[in-house]
Amino acid sequence: MQGWSNDDVRRMRAFPLRVSTLACVVLSLSAVLGQTTPVRAAPDSHLPEILAYIHNGWDSLTRSTSSCSGISDPKLSGAPLLYLPAGFNEPIEVEKMQRECGVKVAYLPQVIDKAGTAESDLIDPPGLLYLQNKYVVPGGRFNEMYGWDSYFIIRGLLRDGRVELARGVVENFFFEIEHYGAVLNANRTYYLTRSQPPFLSSMVVAVHEAQKAKGQNDQAWLEKAYSYVKRDHDMWTRDPHLAGSTGLSRYYDFGDGPAMEALQDENDIYRQVAAYFVVHPAVKSPTFHPGDPRARLIRCESAAREHRSHRANPRAS
Repeated sequence: MQGWSNDDVRRMRAFPLRVSTLACVVLSLSAVLGQTTPVRAAPDSHLPEILAYIHNGWDSLTRSTSSCSGISDPKLSGAPLLYLPAGFNEPIEVEKMQRECGVKVAYLPQVIDKAGTAESDLIDPPGLLYLQNKYVVPGGRFNEMYGWDSYFIIRGLLRDGRVELARGVVENFFFEIEHYGAVLNANRTYYLTRSQPPFLSSMVVAVHEAQKAKGQNDQAWLEKAYSYVKRDHDMWTRDPHLAGSTGLSRYYDFGDGPAMEALQDENDIYRQVAAYFVVHPAVKSPTFHPGDPRARLIRCESAAREHRSHRANPRAS
């Protein structure tokens, strides 16, 4: 090629390779983009049926402490019992429910102003704790209003347009803080010693935003909610819920022994505890009064350790 330098020739010969390489890159990117572009799913012909099932499901899972369906406790045997806060005036609807359902109503033996002050072991027999508003239960053997379960329930209620029911659930948690000392694991007397992961502030914000979307910017309700959210926050940021100097919070149960609701449906709980101490011999097991049923567990656990040690080193005996 007359007038062309050797460098020009080399560049020209390399040009098809560069074009081919660029074409490969473009094709590869197109393939990748084609794979990552979301594909619109065809409309599901069953979607209206599914949404109707969800919509109707809220009604079948809605309970009230003044209705017969809300009092029973599938986790325990025994006659249903409803407890009112100490010094609380018995509501008219509770009087009506007592007549219609044959349910006994009693008062808690003490005023509870914060978590850990209730002596739930002295509340016998166990029963349901009164709440002012309707609420939605998880279902099955869980026939009461739960703490963090209710956050996800509230999200569903709001998506389905049930703002008033969702707001009532949040206000039930205000009632729990005011009369039972904390947002409880659930509204049964045997849950008075513990809470669940704190979602109250998220529930309040979700309901407030839903109200605003409907043109109801209720600032008074938000200020009231703030006072309870602060009390809930204070509980999680002090001992014993505060995990040392880590700045983190932890789960804590003020009660002793196995959870009462687990004794009927999870009756191998003592065996599980004994197995833990057998597998973890370095952990010091608790000490109980000789007459306490848990003392028998510890004796069995000690015998199991001794047997295990003998099998591992028979010459030591």
